[in-house]
Amino acid sequence: MQFNKIPLFKALCILAWLIAHPAVAQGLPPASDLAADATRARALHAPLLLLFSEPSCDWCERARREYLVPMQNDAAYRGRVIIREVDTTSNATLVDFAGRATTQREYATLFHVRKVPVVALLGPEGQLLGEPMVGMAPDFYQFYLDDAIDRGRRQLGAAER
Repeated sequence: MQFNKIPLFKALCILAWLIAHPAVAQGLPPASDLAADATRARALHAPLLLLFSEPSCDWCERARREYLVPMQNDAAYRGRVIIREVDTTSNATLVDFAGRATTQREYATLFHVRKVPVVALLGPEGQLLGEPMVGMAPDFYQFYLDDAIDRGRRQLGAAER
């Protein structure tokens, strides 16, 4: 399809929507500075949700597209959870909770990630808040995510909303 075949108004609407919803266009924010994220999480009494994924993983894409990106864009989750993605195959720099530089791949090995997707909720000191969710059960995935976030928030002393 050529751009000049799309009505200008429709093209502008699509562009405006993508600008207003950058996480949909770009996916989830990568885990790059967990120390900075921890400072924000501490102030909010919110857990950090890390999605450990691989580029070739269809289940990772589904978890991201159907659950985590919509949560990232939903006002009801703002201030309740901070969502980041760790690519288990990437050598991109990641600053861990202690402020040390590592890579996303090396950080994933600390969690013994062998299968993806893995969702882990962590506190602001980098501590696990419950067992990580390994794999994906589409029928109940949103329930499991919400339950893990709520349990994590309770462990961090957050007031219920």
